[in-house]
Amino acid sequence: MFKSVVEPCLERVAVIEVLHTERHEGREFVISHLLRRNIFTDFDRRLSRHLAAVRGAGFPSVSVSARVRERNDRHGWQPCAPADHASVPHALAAIARRAVGETGSANLRLHYHGLGEQEREGQGLRRAIETEDVDILEAALEGCQQVGDFAFMEVTGDFDLIMVKPPEPSLQPIVMDLFNRRLTMPPVPGLTNEHASMPLFDFQRVVSENAAARTYMAALRHMLVAQKERAVLEFRAAAEQRILDFEHALRGRNLESFRLDAVISLVTRLKAGLGDSLAGLSEDAQITAFDWAEAIENGGFRAEPSRPEHEPLPWPGRVRPRGAAAGAAAF
Repeated sequence: MFKSVVEPCLERVAVIEVLHTERHEGREFVISHLLRRNIFTDFDRRLSRHLAAVRGAGFPSVSVSARVRERNDRHGWQPCAPADHASVPHALAAIARRAVGETGSANLRLHYHGLGEQEREGQGLRRAIETEDVDILEAALEGCQQVGDFAFMEVTGDFDLIMVKPPEPSLQPIVMDLFNRRLTMPPVPGLTNEHASMPLFDFQRVVSENAAARTYMAALRHMLVAQKERAVLEFRAAAEQRILDFEHALRGRNLESFRLDAVISLVTRLKAGLGDSLAGLSEDAQITAFDWAEAIENGGFRAEPSRPEHEPLPWPGRVRPRGAAAGAAAF
């Protein structure tokens, strides 16, 4: 559903390009990874948060498009399979793991400005990494996973530092210093006065032994539960409004051509978020959406309601109804 329905509607903003070299069968190749942030429509963003709240996973926030060329052929780029990740640090960890490979080390080139070979200025930032650096980064991301759901927190950073920003500004971000291998949690306003600093590894045990860290985690988890509840309610409200606006735009016209494509896209999103029964919507919204689903099965045409036998015809030519309703009609 993401690839066929959501992805064509999103925009992508370039974040960083990472390049490294690999050797295969005696030939040297340059691999380019372009990391881009997925910018969803407001409705798809609400759908993603709803899916994350009720099913544990929303849409990926970062996409990586890769390409490869031989080192001496500057214009011979060939595309590789794209990949999706939960955050920029997750994408960097996957790229670094591939780069170090079996050799245990690699030299990366990082471009934050002038992305794309035609617009680049200079050679970018050079960074030497080893297997140990990748291990530390992956360990930090495992700690992030224990903190909470990525869909409701902003996770940013690189090989030196990772920041985990809670969904509300009342809590300051968690800082993971990968160089010093330390994790720092800020104080909770009104509850604690000191930062909680601890080793990056063995996150769960260390947190359980630190009172300030336990207080921060309790406040954060309470906040995340409230965010999940809000995500469900916001998507239901957005779905109701979307159905109302779409029905108003149709104005009774048949679902054909671009209108059929649009309603298929909307119904697919609704069922992905709320299930085939569209649980959580009002009855009138459910009936409208079910009518669309039936029309899709009928090739886009909605069934016309049949005229009851006892309904009077426009004057002249009015006919007397048959059966039990005749007496009432005559009276």
